[in-house]
Amino acid sequence: MKKLLYIFVLFFSGLVWGQKFAYIDTNYILENLPEYTQAQEIVKKKSMEWQGEAEKMQTELTLKIDALKQERLLLTETQIQEREKEILELQKALTDFKNEIFGPEGKLIETRKGLVLPIQNKIWEAVNTIAKQRDYGFVFDRANGVSMIVTDPKYDLSKAVLNILTKQ
Repeated sequence: MKKLLYIFVLFFSGLVWGQKFAYIDTNYILENLPEYTQAQEIVKKKSMEWQGEAEKMQTELTLKIDALKQERLLLTETQIQEREKEILELQKALTDFKNEIFGPEGKLIETRKGLVLPIQNKIWEAVNTIAKQRDYGFVFDRANGVSMIVTDPKYDLSKAVLNILTKQ
């Protein structure tokens, strides 16, 4: 059994040592890609529009609440209930709007995905192309939390990826 384990370790250690490694920095690539900057601007603009709508709804809600507080003594019980119902409907509408736009599956996320995912796919294709051309077994992404204590710039493929992407 030990002999089999020894042969297994020897065989696979040779495979690992034969692999070539490289890395990319997707943050660098994205920051220098005009297409990504444009996508971010579109997302930011949409987000600000939706935020403005939410603030407008919030202001309307606040005004209704304040008006009810001030006029409460002058209103009948039926009028108070109608206003409270209206306030609850506005609160629900605001909550629904925020969830629809800013929620985990909201329009903001969908807009971002629709604009950024194709760019990420292009980066993936460019990295794959370079890795195959240069025979790299592994390509790490420095931006995704991979701890790289020492890096040699000659193994950084970020500029090569950026060159491919800007030529398309």
